[in-house]
Amino acid sequence: MPGMELYQTESRNDSLNASRRNMEKMREAEAEQPNESSDKENIPKLIRNFLGYTTAHGFSRLEGSKGIFWKIFWALVCLGSFGMFVYQVHGLFEQWLSRPIATNVRITFEKEVSFPAVTICNLNMLRANKIPKELKKEMLKLIGVYNESSDTNSTKARRRRSISSPKPIGSTLTTTPYKTFHKTENTDGYLRRRTTSRSGTTQNVRTQTSHRRTKYKRDNHRRADEEYLPSAEEVDQNVLFLERFTAAVTKVPTDILIPAGHQLDDLVTKCTWRGYDCMKSSNYTDWWVQNWHYKYGNCYTFNGGVNQNGEAMRTLSTSKPGPSQGLSLRLNIQQEEYLKYVSDEAGVRVILHDQGMMPFPYLEGFSVGPGTATSVGIQKTVISRVDRFKNHTCWELDELDEENIYRKFYKITKYTQQTCHNSCVGKTQLKECGCAEYSYPSNTSACDVYNATTQQCLWDIQKRFNRDKLPCMDECRLPCREEVIEKTISMSQWPSTAYQATYEKKMSFSSESYLLLNIFYNALNYQRIEENFVYDEINLLADIGGQLGLWIGVSVITVFELIELFALILTRLCRRKKAMIR
Repeated sequence: MPGMELYQTESRNDSLNASRRNMEKMREAEAEQPNESSDKENIPKLIRNFLGYTTAHGFSRLEGSKGIFWKIFWALVCLGSFGMFVYQVHGLFEQWLSRPIATNVRITFEKEVSFPAVTICNLNMLRANKIPKELKKEMLKLIGVYNESSDTNSTKARRRRSISSPKPIGSTLTTTPYKTFHKTENTDGYLRRRTTSRSGTTQNVRTQTSHRRTKYKRDNHRRADEEYLPSAEEVDQNVLFLERFTAAVTKVPTDILIPAGHQLDDLVTKCTWRGYDCMKSSNYTDWWVQNWHYKYGNCYTFNGGVNQNGEAMRTLSTSKPGPSQGLSLRLNIQQEEYLKYVSDEAGVRVILHDQGMMPFPYLEGFSVGPGTATSVGIQKTVISRVDRFKNHTCWELDELDEENIYRKFYKITKYTQQTCHNSCVGKTQLKECGCAEYSYPSNTSACDVYNATTQQCLWDIQKRFNRDKLPCMDECRLPCREEVIEKTISMSQWPSTAYQATYEKKMSFSSESYLLLNIFYNALNYQRIEENFVYDEINLLADIGGQLGLWIGVSVITVFELIELFALILTRLCRRKKAMIR
């Protein structure tokens, strides 16, 4: 029965095929169900595989080591190397965050260099025969007090000398009141303490003097620690007189004081700029600008960048070095017009500065005496600073703030740290004390610095200024770009005998009143000092790469291997989460 056997064989094959199809469907269903144990085994396997093929040093040895000892050894090596890498990178980041800078100095040559502004002031404030009537009464009063103080001190001194030692026969006091004043100014306080003894015995005088000296030393130490400010009774009479006189001058309107000061035509008898007359010539007379200074009176600025009306003017420049290519001034200080008791120096005050900058002759200038020819060789130094932390460690703006007192009163626009400091102190004094010292311009009367209440207020402000505690001090940073004028000063006698004899018929050159001033460039090259960052982002990345290669042998390719590992792990986790949701 072949047909029956064939039929049985076919039915048997059909049943086998059906069972196979059922098994495949079951397997597919099982494959679609989540298999947590499989995924859990896959992730560690991925990590072990990564340790085996990664290009980072040491990790392949950790995976391939046989025995627990070598596995621990290589684990410690890898962890130690990674720890040293982290420590070194931390130091690199600290260095980068500190923004280290280096200073480079180089010499630059220019064919033409701008000439600085030159401000000159007579050391005498007012002419003796031009004292305003508004000031005469106060001045006579001050001189009377001064003479009375001088006479009293002289009498006390003579009385003490007559007690302590006999006066030699034939000796007489021949000093003038002015000399006597200067002679007793340093001994006034001492004499006053000596003559307050209650007992006439020598022993008591010595005992009390010893106690007072000890107390004086102790008080001096205390006052030095407390930054003590002396009262009017403890100040030298000369200093007190000048303080009172200057304060009295500030009460007189400036338009009355200016005619009483030394005039430009009297002060500057001859002026040449690169050989051209800069006084009579109409081309250069506009380059002179007058300003009033609280200590020196009329000051005159040449080449200040503006004219007397405040209109901008071109800045003069020179293309050659040497005295013939600069400014030459023959000055007459009119010493016969000097004020007695006030002017103890004779000459002019000179300051060289940038155009548009506020000059401070008393703080930054230098003095030139009569009877001399003074040569001032100059050379510029340009300083460029960097704002290291982008927090205004240096001031990038070139203009003063609108509230600056020098901008208000003198229309000064160029920023300098000195101008900012002075304005800060002056504004704080006006706000807290109701007045300001006469050295700061204001619309109020100057402070009486020896008034107890005012003195304490001013002194507290000064202490806060010294400690950078004033609010406005945050705005007074060093400028990011600054030009400094270096000076080389030499002097000789002037005029010479031959020169004076030649021009004696035309003009009498008195060595007590005349002087010659020459200002010029020594050379047209100037020094440039620049600050530059020495450790930026490129240096940081290079050093981090070096540390990676030194300690753990990691390169950019290793980074991409880590990215691949994280991608595979993330894929496995996402697949498992998706399967669990189904």
